[in-house]
Amino acid sequence: MTIRNTLTKGAWATALAAATLAGATTSASANSAPYIGDGYPNNTHAVWCVQNSVNYAISHYAFGQYPAIAEDGVWGPRTKAAVQEFQYLFSANTTGVMVQDGIVGRMTGEHLLQYGDPYYTGGPVQPSDAYCTRYLPNGF
Repeated sequence: MTIRNTLTKGAWATALAAATLAGATTSASANSAPYIGDGYPNNTHAVWCVQNSVNYAISHYAFGQYPAIAEDGVWGPRTKAAVQEFQYLFSANTTGVMVQDGIVGRMTGEHLLQYGDPYYTGGPVQPSDAYCTRYLPNGF
């Protein structure tokens, strides 16, 4: 093996290590969890977090006026309807417009984390180590 080949391999190894480290440090700055809803590859844990957070938020902030949905981790029409109801009820508490489309994107995910069960979401403080923070789309 020539010195040139050795130097080239060393440069590639160094570049690969630097890229790996850069990816590890930047990925912790914001959650890039995928959207949740119709047409998305819904993760069972993510759907459960949505169901649990919606049930908690509606029972605590809407005075239990709406029936709870099953917390089974399966996305379906009742979960979508509950998300739409959540989006309707909590859209007044947002600086942007929370579209009532039944899809959990970044804004809806952040509101679910804020108003959901603090044990699983971290509540208004939003600690990055809360269980549902890793499954719901958000900017935390």
